[in-house]
Amino acid sequence: MAKQLDKKGSSRGLILSRLFDHCLLLQPEQATRIENTLPKCTVGCRQRKSQMGILLEFIKNLLEPVRAR
Repeated sequence: MAKQLDKKGSSRGLILSRLFDHCLLLQPEQATRIENTLPKCTVGCRQRKSQMGILLEFIKNLLEPVRAR
């Protein structure tokens, strides 16, 4: 969590945390889970899924020129 170094540092950290929570709830997969009363994803889970998606996209882009030959 990012912290500001002035008098309101602790409240700004809390605001940033709340914004992240709000963004997490706006994810399409998360909204589907909420509607179907399934367990919600944590921030760490969403982060790992995002990282895996980026890694897979990177590998696909690396292999595309090889397939074109």
